[in-house]
Amino acid sequence: YNREGNHFTLPDGTTAKERLERLSRQAGALRHWSVVRYCSSILQKLVDSISPYITSILVSGKQITVGTYGHKEVAIDHPRTPKEIHELLYDVIREPYDAVLQQEIILYVGRLISTTPHLFDGIVKIRVGSFVEAMKFYLSFKNEKQTTLESLAPSQVRRVLYKVLTDTDLEPRERRLIEGALGRTPKHFYDKVWVVLGRTHAGLTVCGQHMASGPTITMMSQNELNFITKVENFLCQISSPEYRAMVVERNPELVFKDLTPVDLDSLIKGAVNRYNTDREEMVGIADFYCETKGQTSAYMARTVLDNLLHFSAPECRIT
Repeated sequence: YNREGNHFTLPDGTTAKERLERLSRQAGALRHWSVVRYCSSILQKLVDSISPYITSILVSGKQITVGTYGHKEVAIDHPRTPKEIHELLYDVIREPYDAVLQQEIILYVGRLISTTPHLFDGIVKIRVGSFVEAMKFYLSFKNEKQTTLESLAPSQVRRVLYKVLTDTDLEPRERRLIEGALGRTPKHFYDKVWVVLGRTHAGLTVCGQHMASGPTITMMSQNELNFITKVENFLCQISSPEYRAMVVERNPELVFKDLTPVDLDSLIKGAVNRYNTDREEMVGIADFYCETKGQTSAYMARTVLDNLLHFSAPECRIT
């Protein structure tokens, strides 16, 4: 199909496209959903009613990105025509199943965000590829490793999405994986980042990315969407969902007058080192992710205090 095109004629006189469409119908009748989705992706099908659901998400104040998890994402920041959406999905998404699954997720999110918007509190950007990844994480947590997301019936996919957004009965590491993949932040998080930037003359760094303090708080206001988007784009550079969740759990209550930015990677590394010291053994950051928020925050606070003591009294203070 990829080599000859969809109009290639097979020995029985049918075209490759006709054979795939027939296979898709047969798979649908037998409820072989992974085959249905694969054929739909190869045929580059698009859900007819997807545009209104994208508009619903945008009207709610959320942004949308599509793309394979861990790879390039493209934002949808204004209503698009079906043709534009079709080109975007099949140009950007690498995995064949994802091109269809992400259409389903957009539909379900569009419905949920219109009826139960509180489910998306703390999520500024609907990164559809990351939502799919969060759902795969969830299936693995629930001892359903043999069940792939693409093999589920559409109604089951919808239920998994709802569970991902609502289930609180998760272990700490599981919760961080889900929240990090969804891109959820705590209440008043962006206000706190604004305060930290105001106290930190050189800004913040994480995963090699730097967010300057001066230009950010000078050119933007605390509550404007541009500031929230800037912070969200800064956090999107973090590839590990657990690490992202750890970064947003704690903000240092310090005033720095040094020329060095607050290195969030260094603070987390210091907290893990303290954790290792208390346990009297060397463990990886994966074990640290498994601790409760209260425990990890305690180690982070001690690390922040250690950081503070590296400065002389005129250079910083606790507020």
